[in-house]
Parts: sequence; C-alpha cells; structure tokens
Amino acid sequence: MNGLYQFYRSIARLVALPSWMLRYALRGWRPRRSWTLGNTIIVRRYCIDGFQFASHPLRLPLFGQVRLIRWQFDTNSAVGVAGREHQDYSKLPLHRIKDHHNFVLIPPASSHLVVGDISTFADKANVKPEMIIGYWFGKTPEEESVRPEEVVVMNMHGGGYVIATAHPADITAAIAKGLLAYGNKSGTIDRILSIEYRLSSMHPFKPGGQFPSAILDALSGYIYLISLGFQPQNIIFSGDSAGGNLALAITRYLIEANHPDLPVPTGGLLLVSPWADMSLQHNRPGGTSETNYESDYMGSFLNVENYALMAFIGVHDPREYLHNPYMSPASPFLPDNPKMFDQRWPRTMIFAGGGEMMLDEIKSLKHAMVEGGVEVTWCEMEDAVHDFFLCPTFEGQSGKGFEKVVKWLKTRRSAPPHE
Repeated sequence: MNGLYQFYRSIARLVALPSWMLRYALRGWRPRRSWTLGNTIIVRRYCIDGFQFASHPLRLPLFGQVRLIRWQFDTNSAVGVAGREHQDYSKLPLHRIKDHHNFVLIPPASSHLVVGDISTFADKANVKPEMIIGYWFGKTPEEESVRPEEVVVMNMHGGGYVIATAHPADITAAIAKGLLAYGNKSGTIDRILSIEYRLSSMHPFKPGGQFPSAILDALSGYIYLISLGFQPQNIIFSGDSAGGNLALAITRYLIEANHPDLPVPTGGLLLVSPWADMSLQHNRPGGTSETNYESDYMGSFLNVENYALMAFIGVHDPREYLHNPYMSPASPFLPDNPKMFDQRWPRTMIFAGGGEMMLDEIKSLKHAMVEGGVEVTWCEMEDAVHDFFLCPTFEGQSGKGFEKVVKWLKTRRSAPPHE
C-alpha cells in the first residue's frame, strides 16, 4: 500500500505542477503577493503530500485519510517508529531505530509525581508514566558531562498528537537542528533533547495515547534532564503546533503541582505556531481560519482534525476542550478569574505565521499570557505559513526566526513584550 500511495503522490505532483506554474505565474495570483513561486508551489505540494485527501475526487472516508497520512509520514521518514502505535519501548531492539548513536531510553517518572487533576484524568484513562525514547541533538551526556549553568532545550514535536516523531530524520526535526546550529554559533545552546511521546489513536488503529499520556511522557523527559544535573532555571521547553500545546501543558502541570520533588523550570518557553485552542472556538467566519485558508497547508488537515480530537480525548468528556486549560489554554470559555497564567510562568517566545489559519488562537494565547503577567516576546513572521520553520522555501523567515531566538536566549533579563 505504501508503494501505491507513493505512485499516487508522484502522479499527482506531475499533473499538478504545470497548472500551478501557470496559475501562480504572476504575483497577484498567489495566495500572498510576497511569496515567490517556490513558496507557493511548496505549500501546494504539502497539501498533496500529506493532507488534502478529503478534497480529492476520490473523497476517501475519514479512516482512509488518516491511514494515508500516517503511511505518508512512515514512508517519508523511514525511521522505524514514525506513525507508530503504542509499544513498550523498553523491549524495542536498537537495530529497529536508525542512527541510534544519539538515542536514549528515558525511564518513567515516579508515580508519586503524578498529582492533582492530571492524576484524576490519568486514573480515568488508565494511563501512567512509561519508558519513552529521546534523541540528543549535539553531544550526548555520555560524550560530554553536563556543565554548570549549561542551558538545554527539551523539544516536543508537532503533528496533531497523531503523527510524526522526534527522530532526527523526521521533518519536524528541522526546528531542533536549526536551534542547535544557531545555538552553537552563538554559544547559547550546545545540545537539545527531543522526546517521543505517546501518539493518540483510535479505530482503525489500536486505541491509545489519550489525554494525559503525552503530559506524563513530557514529565518523564523533564525528570530525566534534572537527573543528569541540568538546573530547572536552565531548562527551556520548546514545541511546535501540538508540541507547543504539550510544552504549555507540562509547564502548567509543574507550576500547579506545587510538589517538593518537582521544581518549576524557569529557563523559558519557546512556542512555534502552538495549537492553543482544541475547542475549535476560533474557527469562525471572518477569522484567520477562513481568511488564511488559501495561504496555509493546514486547511486540508482539518479534514482529519475530528479524528485527532476524538483520539486525544479518549474516555474523557469532549466538553473538556472548552474548559480545560491543559488542552485549550486560549479557549474563550476559560474563566477570567482566576487567570490561566500568572507570573510563575517562565518568559515565553511565541512564533506565528502571518498567513497561517491558527493565527487568531495564537494571538489569543499571547493576550492571555500578557494579561496574566507573563513576559512574552511575540514574533509574527509576515505571510509565513503554520510551522514555517519546517518549510524549505521559507528558509529566509526561518533564518530570521532562529536569529531572534538567539537574541532572546542571550537576553536572560527582561525583554520588551513585543517585537
């Protein structure tokens, strides 16, 4: 079936390319006048490659769309664990994972560290901390011991909680690679740990990974970094799209747990196009979910969004999406008092694309954080798409973005709230 899909994709590209070149030859015909022809074609290609199956004349059913998206990620990254279903990583042979020299098995967090609301949700879903996989970008702790006051980034990949992987060959690894490259040049970051977390799944796949599995896995990754000798004030959480949602959720948990064995990380939060409202309340007429539809590849991902939301919520009440700040920190249904953010939160840098559909909800997240007293550095990249760091033809915006991150890292004291 993978071969059949690859054949379909190649034919679709060949058929579409001439029409794209004619349709978008003039700047005025492109979704954004600032885009090059290459920008336009790559966004259209991403739609064909991974997402736009429901708008295809074949009109595949939902389970077929999800299968094809997962097959596409499996085939493209070919890393052995992409698009995986739940499995016991402690029993996974190392030869199953390519380039495993930077691979680490991370022990599960102790169950006594799971407290409060997350403990309640975990009990209901019958999930607990489990061993996870991590990948080091840069030198591993075995190659070079942790230095005093060394800054480290714990990265969480995107993918709607249902696809992608932390593996260095995955498309989402572009962020970790870029952070490392620019961090090495500037002397700000020498290594990054990118963690796997349980992906959510339901029929036609084996059900698993429902909320709060990913938070428990992120907790295990954080405890692992602490055990290596990294200080909480030097640990930065980063995440793109769903990974940004997870970075917010694990930060919220560590703040609200108020546990003597769980120090709050104050190094910072780096969010790239974070999924901030799983309630979908920002998907409204006249909003960016509508006005930016043509300038973003995410429009076709909405075809399987219901699958992602149903798989992620699992046994819990779907109304949690409206009121649960772990899921939807930018939901308009969250109470104003108490505020969802306060000065206990670390300084935060938020990237958003000016052409992305989720821009409204990301702006709502920024507003809520600023209102709560969080130090926020806002970077809206003009005419860029969702998660633009992953798009090859947006490398100009990506380079500027990484330069902004380096500047932010070097400024450990207060920075202006907007850029």
